[in-house]
Amino acid sequence: MAVQSNRLGREVLLYLPLDPTTSWFKELYRANALILIFMKRMGHSKYPHALYFLKDFKAPQLVLIEDEQDVIRYLSP
Repeated sequence: MAVQSNRLGREVLLYLPLDPTTSWFKELYRANALILIFMKRMGHSKYPHALYFLKDFKAPQLVLIEDEQDVIRYLSP
């Protein structure tokens, strides 16, 4: 649904685990998402978490985030 909403011209922001083995990750990647990967793990999760930002990007981007405040730099207009 996120990819469909993006195709309709909406910006979409998702907060999900980083699991590149899943079909939804591959679909978001193919949709040219900006993927901000948090280096700190959240609780006892198996995978680190990431923000997936769907906008009108020309290519997918993977960015490692060490400090949560760095997110603002990537999400600001």
